[in-house]
Order: sequence, then structure tokens, then C-alpha cells
Amino acid sequence: MPDFPFLYLNHGPLDPDGFDKVDGAVIGFRDEVCRTDAERIAASCPAPIAGFFHTDGRLFTCESPGDVFSHAVIYSYGRGDQDRGTVTAEAAAAFSRDVESWITRVHAHTPIQFFLGPASAYPGDYWDEWSRHCLPVLVVPWLERYLNQPPLQELPSTASPVELVKAERITTDDLACIAYVLDQHVEESRDLPADAADRITALSSKLQGMLD
Repeated sequence: MPDFPFLYLNHGPLDPDGFDKVDGAVIGFRDEVCRTDAERIAASCPAPIAGFFHTDGRLFTCESPGDVFSHAVIYSYGRGDQDRGTVTAEAAAAFSRDVESWITRVHAHTPIQFFLGPASAYPGDYWDEWSRHCLPVLVVPWLERYLNQPPLQELPSTASPVELVKAERITTDDLACIAYVLDQHVEESRDLPADAADRITALSSKLQGMLD
């Protein structure tokens, strides 16, 4: 299986049944990003996940503007399917392509370590499978370093129409999302070595502990 430029969970064809009321994405950067770059990323984010933004220069999260994620996908990509009320395979595919195009452009300017994409991909995509295989070595050490580092100073402000919420260590909801991804990976990975599973579980517990 070939290497890919960064870890990308939920790459490839997205399951139309995997679209819920709320969803979003998480970016972990290889290097700290400035506020100007973060605002540029937010401004170019696909509409269905361009509602709420948080960043501290290391992590960046985006989320649907309320309980409207599936409807936003239908409205933006449905091509006349708005009255059906469900995401079609065509709309899911168009949204998936838009997300991939966006995050690829982000990576070209601000290199990414990992991207936790929205919705859920069908099994069998090479990039998604490679990402799930590499999660213990590309995401876990990054998060361990992240949690052990002191918070960054406030990102420098710039004039921009995009309002980014500044957080020292991202919000508790963001941490809960990451912990869920880690727990899900342990549950679904049948060939995960015991030491890797223990390390991921310990990291998830630490994230969960920060929610209290």
C-alpha cells in the first residue's frame, strides 16, 4: 500500500447513510500556524462544515452551523434533491470531492499531520485504509506531545470577516470528538497490537479526563 501525504480518515466515497444532524472535521498541523493562515483555512472551508471554528495554532476544528449538516449537504450538493430530505450517493460524492480538494489545498500551504474528515467512508479506499493503519504512529504520538505542551499564546489577530474562536487547548467538545475516534479505532481494529491499543486507550482516557 503506497504512502500518502498525510493521514486522512474518511477519505473516499462517503456513505449517504452516515450523514447526521451535526458533523465536522479536525486538522492536526505539523507546525504551528498563525491566525492569518487559520482564517484563510476557515474562509475556504466547505459550507456544510463551515459553521463553528476553533483553533490554537496546533489543532483546527470546524463544525456544521447547528443541527443542519445533512440538510446543508443536500442543499449545497443535491442538485434538485432538496425535497427528498436524504443525502443521495451523488451528493455525498460531490461533498467528498469538495472536502478533499479543500484539505489538499490546506496541506500545500500549511502541512498537515492528520485530518479527521466528516461523515463516514465506505470501506476499501486505499488512502482511508492506509490512514487507519498508520493512526497509532502518526496521530497518537502527535496528540501525546500536544497534551504535554504548554498552551500557545493567543494567535495574532488580523482583519478578517471570519471570526475564529480562540481557545488555549481547543474546546472540550473537540477533545471528546478526538477521543471518540481513538476509541472507535481500538474497537474496529482486529490486528492492532496490544501495546498500541493500550497506548491509544490511555490517551483517550487522558482526553476524557480533561472534559471533567
